[in-house]
This record gives sequence, structure tokens and C-alpha cells, in this order.
Amino acid sequence: MITRLAVLLFPLLLLTGCVSLTPTLAPTAQPEANAGYVAGQFSRNKGMNFALVLRAADSQEEYVMPMGADSSLPTEVVRSPIAIKVRPGTYTITQWLTYATLTKEVISRQPIQSSPLAKPFTVAAGAVTHLGNFRVISNKSATFGGVQFDMRILPDLLSEPEMKEDFAAAYPNLASQPVRCVYCTDTYRP
Repeated sequence: MITRLAVLLFPLLLLTGCVSLTPTLAPTAQPEANAGYVAGQFSRNKGMNFALVLRAADSQEEYVMPMGADSSLPTEVVRSPIAIKVRPGTYTITQWLTYATLTKEVISRQPIQSSPLAKPFTVAAGAVTHLGNFRVISNKSATFGGVQFDMRILPDLLSEPEMKEDFAAAYPNLASQPVRCVYCTDTYRP
């Protein structure tokens, strides 16, 4: 019985794997002329970690951007700014995922297909591309077979001036570079 269970669980573990997060930048990070930056502002409930997977169009290289501070005991975050360093180029957000707080094991992967996040965006050298402000909604409900989780990413639209003010407070050095918003009220084009 135990062997059979192990045989069933092993392929599942291979499919899920562990997440390798792209390091988030410190608030005091100094901009580099040849690097590009992707930022976002995220809100989430406590108890689970979430991340976006960004894929480079030219190389298919992936960056995994945490949605809020990554910690072993995630707390509720509200409009938490995050920035990562990437190669300049065109990117698409292909999926978002949930992962275990201690082991970084991937719990679920959700493709992003018809969301504004699915649109390609460009990251220029020496500049910041800000995705916008998003919140993760997670609801838990009891079902006949156990517990069901319903998780969604929803935009909380900010104006570009609001976003720039929040970003400058969190990342003053990076905010000295050109910053554009992908999904702000005055910049988003469906």
C-alpha cells in the first residue's frame, strides 16, 4: 500500500516541483543602465504565497515575481510594492501560482489567458515597467469531499500619478528612472 502511494505521489511531485523566485529588489536598490525593471503593487490575504510567471518573448526565459513579500509566514499585505530586475525585452505573464510558504513547493498553477495581464509588454533598459495594482482574492468553502479554494487576481486600478507616488515611496532610487504603468486607469488600452 505504501509503495503504491509513493508511486502515485512521485509523478505528482515531479509535476509540481518547487518555485525558484526571482529575487525582489531592496528598497535602496540602485538602478543599472543596462537592466530593466518590472514592478507591481499587490494585496493578498494572509496564509498563502502567490507569484506571477513572466516569460521573455525572445528567449523564453522565465522570471517568477512574488506578489507581495515572500515569507515563511505570509501576512496580509495591502498595496505592497515589489520590483525585480530583468533583461530588457518583451514579456508576457503566462501564469500565476500559489506555493508553500516553507518548502516553496508549487501548490497550483493558473494560466493567464484572457486577463489584461496576458497582454505582452516591453521593458526598456534603465526603465521601470509597472504592472499596476492587483489583489488576490481567496475564498475557502467546505464541500462534500473536503475543502475547496477559489482564488482570483483582480485589478485595483490606480491612476499613474498615484502609482508613481507609491512606487517612489517604496523604491526612491528606481523611481528616478522612467516609470510607465501597464494597467493604470489613465494608461491601460484593451
